[in-house]
Order: sequence, then C-alpha cells, then structure tokens
Amino acid sequence: MRNNILGGKQIMIYNIGIIGTGIMGKNHVRVLKNMSDKFNIIGIFDENVENAKNTAVTYNVKYFENIDELLSQVDSVVVATPSSTHKEIGLKCISIGINLLIEKPLALTVEDGDEINEATSGKEMVGHIERFNPVTSELDKILSSEEILSIDVHRLSPFDARIFDTDVALDLMIHDIDLLSNFIRDDISDIKSQGINVYSNTFDYVQTLIKYSSGKLASLTASRITEDKKRTVEINTKSAYIVADYLNRTITITRKTKFSLDVGYATKYKQENIQEKVFVPMKEPLFAELEHFHECISTRAVPKTSIINSLNVLKTCKEVVDKIGR
Repeated sequence: MRNNILGGKQIMIYNIGIIGTGIMGKNHVRVLKNMSDKFNIIGIFDENVENAKNTAVTYNVKYFENIDELLSQVDSVVVATPSSTHKEIGLKCISIGINLLIEKPLALTVEDGDEINEATSGKEMVGHIERFNPVTSELDKILSSEEILSIDVHRLSPFDARIFDTDVALDLMIHDIDLLSNFIRDDISDIKSQGINVYSNTFDYVQTLIKYSSGKLASLTASRITEDKKRTVEINTKSAYIVADYLNRTITITRKTKFSLDVGYATKYKQENIQEKVFVPMKEPLFAELEHFHECISTRAVPKTSIINSLNVLKTCKEVVDKIGR
C-alpha cells in the first residue's frame, strides 16, 4: 500500500492479488491493470497452473505457485474461484485481515455462509456485479419517486458446461434476488417456485413468485437452457411502466397522458400515453464495482454488497429452490 497524489488529493494504492483465473478472474485482472492509480497487482494464483500461467503471460503479471505466498505480499484480494472453495479461501483471507472481495455466491450452503459471516469484520465485499451496472444506478434514481407494485424479471442464457457446482438459482437468479433486495426493501412473506433440470443434475430452469409483506409482487425466471440471452426487468408502479434491458443498457418509461389537441374543431387524434427513453451512461460494471471496493477500503465504509447482505440473498435463493415441488 502506498500514497498517490492526484489533483492535490491523496489516494491510497493497494497491493492486490487475484485468486482464480477463470473467466471472471481474468476480467478482474484486465480491469485492475487499468486501475493502477488505485491498485497495484502483485500477482495471481490458481490451482489450474496452465490457466494461471497463460493469464500471467497475457496480462504481464506474476504467477504464484503458492496461495499463502501471494497472500503474504498483498493487503487486498479478489477471490474468483469455484463457489465450492469460497468458504475455505474466504475464511483464510479474513483471518489474516486482508481486504476481501469475493465473487458471488458467498457460499454454496447457508451454513457455510453463516460461518463466513460470523468471522467477518463487516467490511468485506461480495461481487454482486449487477448492483454496479449503470442500468441499476439509473433505476435507483427513477424508483426513488415511484411506488412499486410489481417487478417481473427474466434472466435467460444458453447452457454452459463450465458451471458444474451450482443450480440456476445460485448461478443466475441470485443476481436478480440481490437487485430485488435493493429495489424492494420489505420482508418476504411468501415464495412459490417451480423448476426443471435438463442438462445437469440440478435445476436448469426456475420460475419463482415472491410476495412481500407490503403486498408487492416479484416474478423471476432464470434459465440456462434458452438458446438466446435475455436480461430484462419490467416494473409496474402506480404511475408508470418501466422496462430495463440490462444487455442493451436501455430504460423505457411509459406513462399516462392527458394530452389533447385543440385546433378549434373536432379531431380524431388521441394519445393514451407517452414514453421516455432514459439515457444510461456507458460504464463497465466491473470497473464501478472495483472503484466501490477501493472506496470502502479507503474509508472503512460498509460495502453496499456486504457479506451480511449477500448471506440474506443466499438464504432467499435456497428458499426458492427448497419451495420447488411443494
């Protein structure tokens, strides 16, 4: 860790390591290489030596053959390993006081998540990347003055054989359950679910209806058997219908209108509603997430995707799956 003076402002630069060099781990390395004003990459580690060495060559970073050696040289770490390893690695990092960003899901079981939460200082962060999507940021602004009635979410993808240790709820729906916890801050009163497994031994397609204590409803569909990608959120409020497309980064708001055309004689023109096209800034969500990580480390603030928040999301995911077939 060292100081960096930028525009007269002191910014801390943290020595960081990346554990796991799959697709998400590589993305972290790529983005962190462009954040040298905030992070200094000490190196990477992966039990898949060939994968790690290829990543080291591609991004010109050091490969460590031993995880403990890497951890001894950093003050911050990103854990992007398979979900089944999150508990062991997460607890190791917490025990030695390293600033931790661990990819979702927090763990594969609520019991493991509880154990991580019991060890946490409260400052560790979980990588729920859709919270940092500029679409979410704009929706936050829009919904601050709207009364939500219902939310309908679709997150559909083709099958990916690389995902072998989680069902579709923990793999995909978890993003939207986390978003719901941000948009609807009420207690859940009921969950109804149905699902099927097609290509794996776990659920590959899940539909869920969530009812909140306030009466609000949320419908979620998560699929990894659909030969196309879809990421949409449709929100009914008392005064508007809002459609957000997370892939194309667009937001459309449809509202009622009392528009009338007064030209001095009878007309047949009628306009029942108006549409607003919301400007969504082009900013990479992972870059925004790592900026937030740096800010929280520097100010010791609790991340908006904290471990306790992620544990609650994990519990809801597990309840969704447990309710299938009931």
